[in-house]
Amino acid sequence: MDRKKSPGLSTASRFDRGGKSFKPHRMKAMKTGQGPDPLGGDILVVDDEVPNLQLLTQLLSGAGYRVRPARGPQLALDSALAQPPSLILLDVRMPEMDGFEVCRRLKQDERTRDVPVIFVSALRDAQ
Repeated sequence: MDRKKSPGLSTASRFDRGGKSFKPHRMKAMKTGQGPDPLGGDILVVDDEVPNLQLLTQLLSGAGYRVRPARGPQLALDSALAQPPSLILLDVRMPEMDGFEVCRRLKQDERTRDVPVIFVSALRDAQ
């Protein structure tokens, strides 16, 4: 089986956005200081657990992305509606309001309806 691949890019690393395929290397413009930002901004990271929020923020910031951390669902909603981000990483389990409800509210508002949301969840050991 001899398939021709793009250097450094597997089939699994291609994405679909609004019917148009794009590759991760095209997302470089979203990184800080890498030219114009066609995606329009930053990544909103939402998690009620401080260590998780810090980890995601450090990883993404270290990779050059602009990150807006939010430590709870209401802060996330307020932040997203005030200035819609390019992407939202959203914790599923939060005490005041779960991630699914936050997402439902974001999708009901025309300002944030088209913002992609990726759900994040940490499995906790029940011991």
